[in-house]
Amino acid sequence: MSDVDFEVLDLGLVLYKDMIPDAQKVITLANNLAGRFISGEHGENFTKVQDWEPWWDDHMPKPFNYKFYIFRHNEILANDYYRKELIEIADSLYGSLDRAFEHYLTLYPWARNSVKSEEKQDGILRYEKDGGHLPAHQDLGVSSRLISTVSYLNDNYEGGEIEFRQSNVGTSQNHRKNAQKLGRDVPKPCTNSKKAVKMCKK
Repeated sequence: MSDVDFEVLDLGLVLYKDMIPDAQKVITLANNLAGRFISGEHGENFTKVQDWEPWWDDHMPKPFNYKFYIFRHNEILANDYYRKELIEIADSLYGSLDRAFEHYLTLYPWARNSVKSEEKQDGILRYEKDGGHLPAHQDLGVSSRLISTVSYLNDNYEGGEIEFRQSNVGTSQNHRKNAQKLGRDVPKPCTNSKKAVKMCKK
């Protein structure tokens, strides 16, 4: 995997660059699918597709962001009305995610035996212009997650940096372009992102 463009930011925290071939296509597909779902095009036919779901906190007056659920190939059923489009999204994202993870395993071989399963669904997160964010949090200890991935699908906005407080590492706007970050046991707050669409694989 000598063609992988990466930077080790800290122990266990790696930035991968230019991994997703056509990130804008993923954004377009997700927006189109949500619109078609709202219109009721599928009628009584089965689908896992939903509208963008607001991610709330009881103490906040409006959502942090909005989540659109996506699925790996083996979780997309043959009778799903939007199967073709869901597979297109899976093809665009999971190949690059798996490629980055395989490279990560060459840097940290312990991870292969530590990770027992993958989550069955992931989320593309859409952040609104005014105050969209993800509060400071840590996956390990709160859930069963050992390794988390954040993939940026666009960078045409201000804000959206991630700060890894335990590692004293942050990402700048220059880090964002079509990037994926894999890390172990690190908090991942995201503040002041504007019109960002992100996929979180954890």
